[in-house]
Amino acid sequence: MIVVDSVHRCENCFLDLKDRIKDRKLALKQASGSGSCMSNKEVVSDLLTRLPDDVSLQQIAREVEFIAGVREGMTQLNRGEGIEIEKIETLIESWTTR
Repeated sequence: MIVVDSVHRCENCFLDLKDRIKDRKLALKQASGSGSCMSNKEVVSDLLTRLPDDVSLQQIAREVEFIAGVREGMTQLNRGEGIEIEKIETLIESWTTR
């Protein structure tokens, strides 16, 4: 019985994780401006409707911070402030080799 309960809990955790990944992908899509362009308030309102009722304030803050970071990054890219992939590869290589 204990094994069956453990397996059932693992299945539920997996399904919850799968749903959270799906929600995070949707949030990323909306935050990056793909599809319709939502205001910041609309994005946060949508996020709040998708989070579970028992979510902590810290988790809400992390999710909002994630969306804000993606939106800021997309704005920077649109202004031409991105870094070319070749430069990033060089930077990463310099960090990993000593």
